[in-house]
Amino acid sequence: MRASPSDALVLFGVTGDLAHKMIFPALYAMVKRGTLKVPIIGVALPKWSLARLHKRVSDSIEGTYHTLPIIRTCPSE
Repeated sequence: MRASPSDALVLFGVTGDLAHKMIFPALYAMVKRGTLKVPIIGVALPKWSLARLHKRVSDSIEGTYHTLPIIRTCPSE
């Protein structure tokens, strides 16, 4: 029996400035190219709702890619 891959990208500080300015746009670009093949797990100290985090990620991507549509792959709350 073949084992399933168990890789994941764990992003510490998902609510922080670095994630907002650099990491979210980079991850979005990887998704657009089809090179991001693992789930992403975000870790942060602030207690944010999932809706607030989605808004932060969307704002980050829309700020970088002004004319590209956002790929929505996460289920809504």
